[in-house]
Amino acid sequence: RRGFALPAVLLLLMVLSIISVFFLVSSGDQQRAGRAMRESARSFYAADAGINAVLAEWDSLSYDTLAITPGDSADLGWQTLENGAKYRAVLVRVDGGNTGTPIHSLRVVGKGAGIFGGSTTIFREIRFGSSFTVDAAVKGGLGTSELEMELPGGGLVNGLDTIPAAWASEGICGPLADKPGAIWRDTTYVDASTDTLMAGSPRLLQDPTIDATNLFSFGGLTYADLVAMADITINAPTVMNGPGPQVAGGVCKTWGGSAYRNWGDPYDPNSPCFDYFPIIHIAGAGGVGFSSDGFGQGILLVDDAMDVGAVNFEFFGIVIVKGPSGGEFELEDPGVNVYGAVIAGSSFEVENGARMRYSQCAVKRASQRAFGAASTDLAERVWRQAID
Repeated sequence: RRGFALPAVLLLLMVLSIISVFFLVSSGDQQRAGRAMRESARSFYAADAGINAVLAEWDSLSYDTLAITPGDSADLGWQTLENGAKYRAVLVRVDGGNTGTPIHSLRVVGKGAGIFGGSTTIFREIRFGSSFTVDAAVKGGLGTSELEMELPGGGLVNGLDTIPAAWASEGICGPLADKPGAIWRDTTYVDASTDTLMAGSPRLLQDPTIDATNLFSFGGLTYADLVAMADITINAPTVMNGPGPQVAGGVCKTWGGSAYRNWGDPYDPNSPCFDYFPIIHIAGAGGVGFSSDGFGQGILLVDDAMDVGAVNFEFFGIVIVKGPSGGEFELEDPGVNVYGAVIAGSSFEVENGARMRYSQCAVKRASQRAFGAASTDLAERVWRQAID
């Protein structure tokens, strides 16, 4: 009872208890720290996913119309990913408002799903050529190329702006902006049998300055640049089944042997292919025709000739016929309609009830596809991280 054994044992037990508690606490801290790092990493990837989502959907949600004046901002709200992480994107117009390409600063905050998720903010500045413009329903006339609208049956070239019916309720088209029916290098090569075959504001303009350089210059891109970006290449001469959207597993199918027939879906806003505007290249001489009805949207590049007749066919976007050559671009059936604009180096013929209608919205959405592929990042992704 007078010895030190009992106090020593008690003291040792106390020390061991303190050490045990220390290691337990330390282990818990390390576990929480590891969990916090894992969950905060998810916040970075959520923010990164948000940036990619905004850029991928630039056309479909028309972000460039949400911040139209320098200094304007648009809060795109919180979006939740499948793993529970979230991101919030804010778009700010930061250029000086001159006639150059708009510049946007994109700030995306990502948050992890857990209690230690923290947040990561990523900034990126992007110069997006939102679109190039075409200043008439039909423009061209290199060499002795002709623009023909002939009776009987009557084709129509109309520069009065049209919004495609399926797009009107989607909020993706701006105010109407009428254009001339045609701008031709030499109007003596324009054959419109009656005034009813051409409309616009004005109906017809002559522009002797048109040449192969300025006709095929698209806001810094050339015909060759667009060919290099082509999603679909069809070698002429050939006859193909009518194009139309193809969906596999709820995804717009742009791969595989039949993908060359997928020219998007201009009719159904709920379709996975509604925002797919392919660049389609009809390569070489000899022309392409269709053996069945079809429709599509995008940018159609025609090296030589293309004959659309005896089928129902509608196209929404920009048609560029390179020429001049012996080939023609012909629309020649009552069921054939083009909404957008045609740039014609070769002769262009609209007859037998076919219609060519200018659509600023179709031109814009199609050209955004091209400029989206050629967009310029002004800065690498700059980010900062905070752990809550």
